[in-house]
Amino acid sequence: MLHQLGHYQLLHSIGKGAFAEVFLGEHIYLKRQAAIKVLHSQSLAGNRNDFVGEARTAAQLDHPHIVHVWEFGVENGNIPYLIMEYANSGTLRKKYPPGVILSPSEILPHLRQITEALTYVHNKQLIHRDIKPANMLLDSQKGVLLSDFGISSLAHQVMAGTPAYMAPEQIQHNPQPVAASDQYALAVVIYEWLCGRCPFLPKSPQAATIQQAQEVWEQHLREQPPALRQFVPTLSPEIEQVILRALKKDPAERFASVEAFYQAFAQAITSVPEQQIAQASPSDPGQATAASPSGSSPNSFTVQANQQAAKTSLPGPGQIATIYPFSAIPATVPAGNAKQPGDVLYIRDNLEVRDGLPCGAIHALSWSPDGKRLAAGARLLTIFTWNAFTGDDVQTHRLHRDQIFSLAWSPDSRFLASGSADQLLHVWQPGNDQLLLSYKGHGGPRLDNSLSPACAVSWSPDGSRLASAGADKTIQVWRAADGALVLTCRGHTRSINAVCWSPDGSHLASASDDQTVRLWNGTTGALIETWQHHSGYVHALGWSPDGTHLASGGDDATIYAWEPFSRATLHNQLTYHGHTRAVLALVWSPDGNYLASGGSDQTVQIWDAASRQPCYTYRAHGSPILALAWSPDGHYIASSDKDGAVHVWRSI
Repeated sequence: MLHQLGHYQLLHSIGKGAFAEVFLGEHIYLKRQAAIKVLHSQSLAGNRNDFVGEARTAAQLDHPHIVHVWEFGVENGNIPYLIMEYANSGTLRKKYPPGVILSPSEILPHLRQITEALTYVHNKQLIHRDIKPANMLLDSQKGVLLSDFGISSLAHQVMAGTPAYMAPEQIQHNPQPVAASDQYALAVVIYEWLCGRCPFLPKSPQAATIQQAQEVWEQHLREQPPALRQFVPTLSPEIEQVILRALKKDPAERFASVEAFYQAFAQAITSVPEQQIAQASPSDPGQATAASPSGSSPNSFTVQANQQAAKTSLPGPGQIATIYPFSAIPATVPAGNAKQPGDVLYIRDNLEVRDGLPCGAIHALSWSPDGKRLAAGARLLTIFTWNAFTGDDVQTHRLHRDQIFSLAWSPDSRFLASGSADQLLHVWQPGNDQLLLSYKGHGGPRLDNSLSPACAVSWSPDGSRLASAGADKTIQVWRAADGALVLTCRGHTRSINAVCWSPDGSHLASASDDQTVRLWNGTTGALIETWQHHSGYVHALGWSPDGTHLASGGDDATIYAWEPFSRATLHNQLTYHGHTRAVLALVWSPDGNYLASGGSDQTVQIWDAASRQPCYTYRAHGSPILALAWSPDGHYIASSDKDGAVHVWRSI
């Protein structure tokens, strides 16, 4: 019996499949846990070179939604194994057992992440071959990690793939599987989530396994999938048609790519009668398009709002659709007289994209510097703005084609900058609903050919520049007037989650999944310092108002605050351990005396920045806290959560 492979001790088995067994392992020196996949010895089928080639390919994949392969080898000449990143939150198969039905809006964020991973490998001319819920792992933040890229093809004694999810061409082996084969399998997964069952099931459930597989293969080859709406009559015909197209027998009749499949699904979810779409005419489609504030430019984007419940369709390439006009839905908890810490001013947990469709998780919050408006960015493609102190006068804006990750008001409170998983950053004016600028510097495939969501955006204190960052591992500084790129900062090795200007505009700070916080010269882009306080992803970052301290929070449930320009940084470091799970958001009070932090433990905690003593804990949320904003007058905190609720409550 095996007890050790490489430098890893095998602790216990955590899963077993047709051609491999997975063990939980621990590095004997570093004490780092890993998932160790041990292939059955016959998987080599006498060809060690095949294993080495496939394993080397898997180890070279570097994407935030793909399980990382750290090491591989062959023990005793005939036991092939791979040492991989350990995802300790299970799989989507475990989270959604057979028979569980999901709404399209619940499916969309999973589909987005899977699409990013598949686009990355397809651009490298690779195919997964075994897309299924059991190969969709969950990280500590419940993000999807695809596993087993190419590994299924090592098992020569069985057909690569799982019968319920296999495309016809995989079964026939003529032609060989193509990128559209993964799209087909992904469509089977979505079909199953929508109605609780796969399109093709064994006709003889009591028969031997091989006979059941043959029955399912025959249906993939010969029969049309049952209509989804016969199982879920309330499902829209548009969504059904998207899935059925991706399940076409002929790969050429499916969508051109998994990205096109995702976009069609997202648009089908929010498909509504078209109100008005303003056409863009970018002079440089690779960078930015600008519109004059007066609207006189031929590139201006103006959409007139009326006072009815008008709705817009999703923008297509080169199009911008803005503004669901005024919403009269009152806040669930109306504005009250909040005097004591934690007293609720109001709660908005009824924000809708359209016709009863909830907005989903709210990842971004921004309080305008003049204190008048709050902006919230939601998972389902939508930005909401409203009166910050009453919770009323809600306007709904649809500028992006994917979930919103970041929002920032300009220093003069006139404009909003928004970043999204659609790779775009928009600068726009909520007051007259005018789009001024679309920045595409993070778009297109990035250096490693994967999609590059724009995860963070920050205005310079003088309002002349913006800094943005994302999954392409770069920070880009560009002019607010015309979108011209000023400088690019490179150095992070994984996705960047936060970027912010120092209060005097001289420096930039960034936080990343590579577990580091980095300090950059805001004029030259030169890297000044790198800190690795955290032992996990770093999600949140903020400068104190006087620019003397930086604070960061991450997966290790810890907040660090330190003086970045002090030679005695380590001695001046403050550490706060009040949270029990990952810290996802933090914000300084306007006077710099306090920090508020929130995260996966569903609490918002206010603590004294100097003494590290907790001052107040807000516990009214029912899901992880994703974003925080402190009112400019220091009296209130806005907090948003994964369920799509925004609470505005009294600070200390």
